[in-house]
Amino acid sequence: MVIRVTLEFRVDSGRATRVRSVTGLLDQVEAWQVYAREVEGHSPAHASQAARWVRSWLHHAREHATPDACVAWLRDMTRGGKLSPQTIRNRASACRRFCGWMVVQGVLDANPWASVPMPRGRARQGADAFTDEQVASLIAQAERMAKQGRKPADRASAANRANLYRFLSLTGLRRGEARAQRWDDIDLKARTMAVTLDKARRSDPVPLSVAACGMLRHMLAQRGRSPLVFPTIVTDKALEADCRACGITGRGKWHRFRVGFVTESFEAGVPPELIQRLVRHRSIDQTHRYLRHREARLRDAVEARVRKKSQDSLRSGQTSDRFPVDSDMSHGATISESMKTTSQVAAPIGFESTLNLAGLLSALGRSGLPATSANEKARVNRREPFVSRGDRICTDAPTDVGPERLIHHAMLLMQLAMLQMQQGAASEQFEDRTDVRGHRPSVSGTA
Repeated sequence: MVIRVTLEFRVDSGRATRVRSVTGLLDQVEAWQVYAREVEGHSPAHASQAARWVRSWLHHAREHATPDACVAWLRDMTRGGKLSPQTIRNRASACRRFCGWMVVQGVLDANPWASVPMPRGRARQGADAFTDEQVASLIAQAERMAKQGRKPADRASAANRANLYRFLSLTGLRRGEARAQRWDDIDLKARTMAVTLDKARRSDPVPLSVAACGMLRHMLAQRGRSPLVFPTIVTDKALEADCRACGITGRGKWHRFRVGFVTESFEAGVPPELIQRLVRHRSIDQTHRYLRHREARLRDAVEARVRKKSQDSLRSGQTSDRFPVDSDMSHGATISESMKTTSQVAAPIGFESTLNLAGLLSALGRSGLPATSANEKARVNRREPFVSRGDRICTDAPTDVGPERLIHHAMLLMQLAMLQMQQGAASEQFEDRTDVRGHRPSVSGTA
């Protein structure tokens, strides 16, 4: 007997949409802004910006903050096509955090943003990376304007731009972090710096290079009464003008300094884990997204893969020979040419390349293996080959021979066996004409 059980799930939609009016929520935005700044640790600028987004959503919702009102607000922001998906997600995230705080305070029964899907756009590469050469050209352009400027204000602004370009390229800070950096958070003796306005809200210091400390000491000698390192703001138009003067093109503006810091550090051989620590990323995946590999490096990677594939196919095609020989008998090469290539590749260092069977036997005689009898010692001193009997070499090698000599000796034996199989009839003539005294045979190694 089969019993069928049907389960029915019901969602309390009234609880999900039963919220207070928009007027009551607008009165709580200022209190949430203070909470985001003092408890969550957001900067005043970030907290004020998030509050503006929440007010924009509430004004768009008009009467009640429901999921339908959230979707309608997202739809209106997407229709214009001026905002990127990431910007829309940031605004929706601020509204979700505000509604979550309202649930904790008891103002809302449920968060209307909990079930609203966020817009997703096509993943694409962000800002391009400034290379060291491009940064040097920007600094040179700013210093040139600092000397040739018409007005004192223009010259001072150009000098400030040169310092900012150099500081961003040496530290990898964001532009907003560099603008808010204070002298009190920099220790030139210890060569460390605590980022005053860290986006990740981290207080641990980061090391400074010798070049960065030298630049900061020079700036400290000329500082005024401002507690900020860069009291004068450098606009986007000034950076764009310098890029046009240097002939630099690409996507992005100030963030290109940070991307260039990550890329150049990786190209210099710094491990990604240390780069993550220097740029203060929360995850290593975020650091990897900042890498902008050069075209030459990518081409080298592609060519390396092709070379490895061709080498693997070459090894798999040589089933009859275990040694990587360049010339093949099936392509018309002679035995001596094939054996010469094999000996050059496979023979150990210190042995001569063997062109024929007599050369192999002579190499075996010079392999350094001592003999026990007086006749064998004399034969080794005369550099005469070992006596060949069929497919083996008669030796009286002792058991205390080192492993390297045994390996070299074994490799020569393998070459000899391969040559005997290739020569065929020539090996029989060699056995008939070789006497017991080990005289060198006159049979050549060519067929």
